[in-house]
Formats: sequence, C-alpha cells, structure tokens
Amino acid sequence: GVSGHPNHIATSKGVTYACKNSLVSSDTLIYQLDSVNVIRKYSSFMDCFISCTSKIYMIASLRDIINIQGAMKHHGSQLTWFRKLYVVFSRYMVVNSLRSVSVQ
Repeated sequence: GVSGHPNHIATSKGVTYACKNSLVSSDTLIYQLDSVNVIRKYSSFMDCFISCTSKIYMIASLRDIINIQGAMKHHGSQLTWFRKLYVVFSRYMVVNSLRSVSVQ
C-alpha cells in the first residue's frame, strides 16, 4: 500500500490473490499506484512535472480537485489537522502515476 495503511495493503494482497487463483481473467490489466518519496508526496501540483515522465499518469482537473476536497470534508471525524494539510499539499490529490503490474 502507498501509505502503509492496512486497507491499502489488504487491497494489494486481495488483487494478488485473485490473480494467482484465476479469479480474474488472465488478460486483465493490473495497475498499481506509484509510491513516491516524502518530498514528492507533499509537492502538490509541482509533482506534475516529474510524474509526466511516467508512462501512465493522470492529472486531476480543477473540478476534480474541488470534488475530492469536498468528499474529504464528509469524513469530518477523520479530517484531523494533518489530513487537512494532506488534502492541500499531497500530490496524490492532483497527480497520480501508475505502473503496470504482472501477477504470476
């Protein structure tokens, strides 16, 4: 998982399990979010310049960013001061780079 969060790790393990046990079609493409260092993680839109060198990347539109921030506000009990900083500064709110994963 990107953040080491138990839910992210479980999702990765679940996808791996499903692939290894033929629970998904063998021609299914699997992608994984790139983990980046802490400087890139909190560089917000500035990371677009680096992420654009990846083969697969997605950049959120301004409308997307507003929607993402609005969705985060619905989790008021979880929106602590450090998560508010995350919403403002995290590159994952703006740009995401992916890599293709082969699960044998």
